[in-house]
Amino acid sequence: MQIDELETMIEAMARSAQLRHQGCVSEALAVIDALLAAHPFFAPAFIERAGLLADLGRFEDGLRECEKYLAYAPPSPEVAAFRDDMREQALVYFDAAISAAPGDCQAMFRRANVHFLTGNFEPARQAYLALLALEPQHAGALNNLANIFVRDNRLDAALALYERVRVQAPDDALNNFNRANVLKDLHRLDDARQAYGEAILAQADFACAWLELSHCYLLAGQFELAWPLYEWRWKTDQQSQHYRMAGDAPAWLGRGSLRNKTIVLWHEQGLGDTLQFVRFVPRLADLAHKVFLRVPQALLALLRSLDPRVELIDEGQPLPSYDCHCPLASLPLALGLSRAADLASAPYLAADPLHVAAWAPLLASSARAGKMRIGVAWEGKHVGGTNHSRDIPLGKLLPLAALDADFVCLQKLISPADAALLAQVPAWLRTDAHLSDLGATAALIAQLDLVICVDTAIAHLAGALGKPCWLLLRHSSEWRWQFGRSDSLWYPSLRLFRQPVQGQWDAVVAQVAAQLRALV
Repeated sequence: MQIDELETMIEAMARSAQLRHQGCVSEALAVIDALLAAHPFFAPAFIERAGLLADLGRFEDGLRECEKYLAYAPPSPEVAAFRDDMREQALVYFDAAISAAPGDCQAMFRRANVHFLTGNFEPARQAYLALLALEPQHAGALNNLANIFVRDNRLDAALALYERVRVQAPDDALNNFNRANVLKDLHRLDDARQAYGEAILAQADFACAWLELSHCYLLAGQFELAWPLYEWRWKTDQQSQHYRMAGDAPAWLGRGSLRNKTIVLWHEQGLGDTLQFVRFVPRLADLAHKVFLRVPQALLALLRSLDPRVELIDEGQPLPSYDCHCPLASLPLALGLSRAADLASAPYLAADPLHVAAWAPLLASSARAGKMRIGVAWEGKHVGGTNHSRDIPLGKLLPLAALDADFVCLQKLISPADAALLAQVPAWLRTDAHLSDLGATAALIAQLDLVICVDTAIAHLAGALGKPCWLLLRHSSEWRWQFGRSDSLWYPSLRLFRQPVQGQWDAVVAQVAAQLRALV
């Protein structure tokens, strides 16, 4: 960041503080909004904006801002602490309002929302139930209670509540969207498409509904319909902030020749998504004069094996001069890839031999002659409201330790609770202290016979390397794994094991144990 840029940011913060002190809260909010438009992850501005919203009595909006920052920006203890303080401030405010008017359903609803928005789901559930006892058809309480049921994997109960709202408000866009999400998770794709369509009819620019509709087509393998709709992701809160390329060069989505042109391809989502879509990058090297690939530092070493014609750039570094750009997940649309056969191209990455050799001493210390060496990962990064459901509690996987094989932990971040469990099974080799980046992880995976993991970047890495991988999926799995299949369209080396019922991992682990017992 340049000095003059930092000075401009500080001046904006000072101007906002001055306006706030003068009681001009709306004007101060406009100053902060302009600052965040240019610097969307500037934590002090996020905190200031949330405080201004609280000054206006918009506690829920302020809490949403904090939660959005904590979900998608770098970790910030300051924002987390401010969120907690605001939650307590809001609860005190609404407690006073309810004490003064015990039947104030609006205050009760907003108080419940404070718990809901900050992840305190049991107090929120009790509060919504108390409100519904007074006003049984309160649409907001029904909707948010249903959202809690979704989180608890009670999909049929959630659907029943969404249907109750639909009876009284058939054109409620948000309710139809939530209803469609549950229908999709129940594998009722035709009904889900219909419900997303109803949400879009009620709100034509409902970006999340358009995006989820694209997911329905992706799940069904209808890629020609899916990829154009997938571009709606840039209008959603989660993705819009990432569409930030330096300069004024246009996006390239397949129109026009790339001959004699320089194009920048850039990482836009998680590490797993990046690994999935970099398979298409060499095709651009066939079309363009020069291809730059901008990715997180954790991927730089690994992606050197992709294509020597592609120049890698750390996403934290300035961009060189270029003519156009394309987000990685837009490449199937830009390249016109609508057939399943166009998408499968693994393996397309390789581990660095020097990194492979560096693992030899540690692996030799625990290896037993003639035994299978199996890597395990049980948890991914928590982003958004449902990612926790893709993880398996480590305790449910520990019965695999009874099998006659050598196990290697591929988990980079291990909680204290999981560390205590692993201490009880010393035969499971911990490697987290040595997993510096995904290049190191790839070198470790290259020396395994099998990987067993949940839906995280490890699965994509194993697939991109062509390593056998057993992927353990929740019932409502991601669009890329489709429904009803035990193989992967994207990675031939993957085998899929699915929950028969949402939230129930025991049957999955039992199936894996049985298959593994026969294999070892």
